[in-house]
Amino acid sequence: MNDTITDHDKLDAQHGQAAIPPASDRAPRPSLPAAGAWRRLFARLFDMWWEILSIAIVSIFVMAVLSGAFLAWAVSPGGAQVLALVFIPLAFILDAALLSRFGATPGKAMLGLRVQTLDGERLSWGQATRRNLALWLAGLALTIPLLSVLTMGRQGWRVARGRAASYDEGRYQVLAQPLGWTRRLAFAALALALLLVLGVLGRGEQPQRGARIASAPISWTNPETGHVATIAPGWTHDIYYDQERPVHRFVRDGDHAVVMVSSTPAGTLPLKAYVDNVADEMAENTRQRGRFEDFQGSPSWTVDTTLAGQEATRLNARVLQHGGRYWRMTTLQQTPYLASDAAVAALRQQLWDTVSGR
Repeated sequence: MNDTITDHDKLDAQHGQAAIPPASDRAPRPSLPAAGAWRRLFARLFDMWWEILSIAIVSIFVMAVLSGAFLAWAVSPGGAQVLALVFIPLAFILDAALLSRFGATPGKAMLGLRVQTLDGERLSWGQATRRNLALWLAGLALTIPLLSVLTMGRQGWRVARGRAASYDEGRYQVLAQPLGWTRRLAFAALALALLLVLGVLGRGEQPQRGARIASAPISWTNPETGHVATIAPGWTHDIYYDQERPVHRFVRDGDHAVVMVSSTPAGTLPLKAYVDNVADEMAENTRQRGRFEDFQGSPSWTVDTTLAGQEATRLNARVLQHGGRYWRMTTLQQTPYLASDAAVAALRQQLWDTVSGR
């Protein structure tokens, strides 16, 4: 009996030892708390700023090598806005690649954030891309200004109350590591430096000479005919002299559209001879010789081309023989031409009307 009991006791002891895991396995793993809304927002903004800036620099450099016209369009106000919209989804793709490869992006790493699945695994590239797409839609509302503020506020409200953001719910978690003041200050310094760089680049894209926009129509009187034109808002006017010949210059959007008009007495000089002189002056800028045609009931010569070496700049010139004078109008437009075509066409018609008296 004692032997039997002893054997049973031994078996129970063995089963008990097998059922109880080692002490090291029973010890709870340290867990990280969920990241707060503000830390997540700052990391996201920092990453978007540097990612978009990096993509813009590389893309514009590559395209500028392939096409000078693209570079001129890219730095124009309209082109810059279009490219900004294109670069945002590209930035999210870059963000997903970094997150899947390294487990963090620079902004998240500096602020101690970790994005992972609910099982604690690193996100794959597909998961990170889908998460960023959902974030772009539900968190940033496609970066539409007013809607973006509302959606970011909604997601921040969820996170502040201990809930997951809608694009993370049931799939991902964002955890926060302890963050000392040294890292906080380092992040603030880098973010400030990045903002300064973006600010400098933004000012560099602002129009230079002629950039101010007229807030009211301009009343311009043709000094030779006395006819008056009321120029639409958006144009500025000045005068410069080309070999003692006064040239009236109208500028719009910081030199992205320029219209110049001048005149000289025709005397006995034939139109072809005068045009030959004009074509010789333009020889350095264009190889096209233009064509003769009737314009508003008078003989004229015109040329449509782009500046040599500056293919992004479209040039139109016309010489009109009317009222005993040679009238010369030259137009320069930077890409995208569509942005200024309507305004340029309207102004040219107004100026020609002051010549013919229509």
